[in-house]
Amino acid sequence: MSTEPTPPPAPSAASLNPQQIADFLARLDFAAGLAPADRMALAHLCEICAVPKGEVILREGQPSNALYVVWSGAIEVLKHANPEDLTPTAQLTRSSGVMDDNHVKINRLERGALFGEMSFIDRMPTSATVRAADQCVLLVCKREQLEKALDGALLEQRLTAGVAVAVIRRMRQLTATHVKALQEELVQSRLRVEFARFFTVTMVLFGIASTVQKLIHPGLPPLWQMLYSWGFLLLSFAPIAWFALRQRLPRSQFGLTWQHWQRNLRDAAVISVGLTLVAAAIVGATRQPGQPLLSWGSVANYSPLEQQVFFVAYLPHCFLQEFIGRGVIQTSLARLMPDSKPIAAILMTSALFGIYHFYVSVSFAVTTFVVSLAFGWLFHRHRSLLGVTIVHVVLGLLSLAIGLN
Repeated sequence: MSTEPTPPPAPSAASLNPQQIADFLARLDFAAGLAPADRMALAHLCEICAVPKGEVILREGQPSNALYVVWSGAIEVLKHANPEDLTPTAQLTRSSGVMDDNHVKINRLERGALFGEMSFIDRMPTSATVRAADQCVLLVCKREQLEKALDGALLEQRLTAGVAVAVIRRMRQLTATHVKALQEELVQSRLRVEFARFFTVTMVLFGIASTVQKLIHPGLPPLWQMLYSWGFLLLSFAPIAWFALRQRLPRSQFGLTWQHWQRNLRDAAVISVGLTLVAAAIVGATRQPGQPLLSWGSVANYSPLEQQVFFVAYLPHCFLQEFIGRGVIQTSLARLMPDSKPIAAILMTSALFGIYHFYVSVSFAVTTFVVSLAFGWLFHRHRSLLGVTIVHVVLGLLSLAIGLN
């Protein structure tokens, strides 16, 4: 079945004359190469058939000896298929009406479309069923009419050659379309596998969080707190690293890039200055007379050596958190939801991060969610972990300095 370039709207079938049909055929690729005299001869041989909606024109597997051209209306092409072999998508498109449920609609052809050409060329039974999708008018050129015509053999040869060229062109187009469809199916297949892996990794991460929650308790010595924190992070990093490697994507997809680093640093500096001013305002509003300017929150009781270890390790700790949250999880959610807006991946990542930190406290989980929204937007803006890691470090240290953490 083939679709020709769509000619102008059809005149009334009742007023058709051979010249109008010849002019119509001249705009269709299978007849455009014929001489004007051949097109006129073909126009005289064409029968004009009005077909009511729903009537079967050709039935799959039955012989046909004619070419059909849609003058007006539309037809649909149906292919017999075993319901057990159909994909869920194909089952949704199964035909209804005069045909049984074992037919799938594969195409809809309108004015200017040629069909029946394969059987006309090779004289084999039709490869699909065709029925009228609307009330339509067809031009029908039967082989026996050609054979009876004056110089019919020569006209048949030239017409067959034109139809064959048109079929080859359509086959090339169909091949390109089929390749594109296969590529899209391959992409969808990979996304399904990626989703299964992502779901598995998410379950593993929440299992790790649940286990760590039972191990951590108040009153741990500073070094043990840091060891538990790093152990928790590295346990979380392991399945994430496996997932990222299995995706076989460029490192830049996960934010591991220096591209546009100047803009990253500029934006990070602006945000960091803003956060510092906010922290200074909080200290100015809450500081009591004689109280130290900086309290350093949870690390205030650390020894000097323990504080040094903490501050040295804080940058890589923040980087790994951002690689897990923004680089892998947010990137993967955006890939798995290609039709959604970026905010969807940011919201879902922030929600996962917030829930993941419930083991600390509810207020900490809520704070993590809100902060993750800002970090997610920053990562989406830059597609790099550089700026978001810097802001994470600055925010964490400021919250420690003023005693909020």
